[in-house]
Amino acid sequence: MKRLYIIWLGCFFLSVSFQATAQKRDTTSNGEELLLASDLFKKSDEERRLMLLKPRFRYINKEDKRRLYKIGYRPAIAQFSGTRNAAPHTHSFALSYESKFGNSPFSWSLESLTRLGEMTLGTYDYKIRPVVPRSGSLNGVWLSSGEFFNHRFRLHTTLRYYYNLKRRLEAEVSGHNMASEYFFFRLRDILNYAEVDDLTFDDSFQLTRHVERREWVFRPAYFSIGWGIQRPFFNTLLIDINAEVGRRIPFSSGYDHFYKDFVVDLNVFIGLGL
Repeated sequence: MKRLYIIWLGCFFLSVSFQATAQKRDTTSNGEELLLASDLFKKSDEERRLMLLKPRFRYINKEDKRRLYKIGYRPAIAQFSGTRNAAPHTHSFALSYESKFGNSPFSWSLESLTRLGEMTLGTYDYKIRPVVPRSGSLNGVWLSSGEFFNHRFRLHTTLRYYYNLKRRLEAEVSGHNMASEYFFFRLRDILNYAEVDDLTFDDSFQLTRHVERREWVFRPAYFSIGWGIQRPFFNTLLIDINAEVGRRIPFSSGYDHFYKDFVVDLNVFIGLGL
């Protein structure tokens, strides 16, 4: 009888131990399931929020970049030259550096443009000096007397204001980068390497003088304002599009006759942002 009692007592304690172990496992399993469900809910809520933000901001870019080196290509799309019969500017190689002012939405940039092709004689970037009323044919092209002025190399400096950056930071869809819409103020052609053709015809329409010269011009030609948008794609590919209208800065030297009073340009950049 005593032996049966001991066996029964041992079975009772063993049963209680099994129940406690099972209950502990159930509690651990329920906790893990709750944590997993919580993580899934957070991820789902984040994805839903981003899906709602994408139509508003059009793209998501959380990269925090305060300096940007750009190297790429400027196609000749809608740059208006100095004469109605001239072809638009030839394509250019572009190299620029842009830097943010701390955490502010402002940035400063310096951009150089190098012409990739030759301009046809008789066309010019902006305008010519007032000419004498003589003209003639040169290599099958009817030209007027005077100077034709083209830039081989140009340098601009620009101040940008990324007005949409604050909203993107508050929505946590952007860092302190330079990938958004912006307004800008620009000093154009602060440094130029110019090619000048000076033509003179006589009364019988024969070319009597053709002087070619190249010279550096260090003086801003225009100030302009405009709007633009800069977008990164596939991490390093960058597209920057802006439109501007500018007015000529009065010169105290002999270079002001090369420029129109106003310019209107649509600028497109396609390249790498590093």
